[in-house]
Amino acid sequence: MAGNLKLNVKLNGSEFSADGPEKAVGAQYERWFELVAKRGHSGSNFAVGGTAEGGEPADAGLATTAKDWWAGSAIEPGLLKRVFNVDLLQKALSLRTLPSTQTRDADALLLLLYGYAKFLGQPHVTGSRLLKQARISGITNLPRVTPLLESHGDKVTTAGAYRGKTYGLNRPGEASAEEIINGILK
Repeated sequence: MAGNLKLNVKLNGSEFSADGPEKAVGAQYERWFELVAKRGHSGSNFAVGGTAEGGEPADAGLATTAKDWWAGSAIEPGLLKRVFNVDLLQKALSLRTLPSTQTRDADALLLLLYGYAKFLGQPHVTGSRLLKQARISGITNLPRVTPLLESHGDKVTTAGAYRGKTYGLNRPGEASAEEIINGILK
């Protein structure tokens, strides 16, 4: 038996709020998301909140089922879901599988940056967030991200200093990340 779901979402000035059975709320959300996507909203600057019956956090899977959510990638959405695990409530992303390359850890960080930019609308990620998500993804022996990202120096952008340092990808970095993803999917 499905429980009740309360969902509140803000996306670039548009708001969605619903309370009721999970299937009904999910269907309403899908329709709202399609309308927002048609109006040209990119998916950045959003906030999601909600609770399921009993006060538990709502399932973040509702948002990841919308076709337009994965827009902006050269790779088919269904395939990307095999590589990335997206948690909209926490605004976090991890890898479901690690690359099988010679520079596995550095390439995994590149994929995390790609995922944050494409799927969460966050083109810049702090080093501490990147380190945490890398550990969740399965890279356990990683004290800092800077030395590994320096091996992709021409593909990674940096801003800030010390604990406020952020990382992002430029166009060659995005292309390289897509090549790595295609290698994982083969």
